[in-house]
Amino acid sequence: MCTLDSLATTASAVVRTGYAGASGPTPDVPGLLRTYVGAMRMHATARRVGPGLAHEIDVNGRHTIVTDEPRHLGGDDTGPAPHELLAAAVAACVSTMIAMYARRKDWELGEVAVQVEHEADTEPPAFIVTIDIERDLSADQLDRLKGVARTCPARHSLQARPDFAERFESLDRDGAGAPA
Repeated sequence: MCTLDSLATTASAVVRTGYAGASGPTPDVPGLLRTYVGAMRMHATARRVGPGLAHEIDVNGRHTIVTDEPRHLGGDDTGPAPHELLAAAVAACVSTMIAMYARRKDWELGEVAVQVEHEADTEPPAFIVTIDIERDLSADQLDRLKGVARTCPARHSLQARPDFAERFESLDRDGAGAPA
């Protein structure tokens, strides 16, 4: 097994990243990010399911995700808590970016596992990303994949410290919305 490690290709690797980001070269990935993210406008709608804390989230009208809180917080634990999706999104995004780049280069990676620990209680909050790749790769290939991992759109969104605008509306039973 090969890991993305700055020192060796056989040791376990941890790429530590916080909101400030990690330094290092980013490989030339023309079009890869644009191909993956498209127009970069996404939509999600969460609706409460029943009297508990579970929610169904419609993502871009194509997928549904269920979230809930653990039992000790009053939920039924039928899905991950909403904040747990941050680490999941980063893990899936990094793994996908690596797989897309390797496919474009015709590199056989075998299994790719990306583990993300989200340390929300630190200042600034941090994500610890560990990437394991089944196949042995050259030092140049590993360097390129490290850079590709840094192009993850989920990571970029978190690093950008986005603005939030909330709008509260009161929905009546006829379906018409009136500002609250």
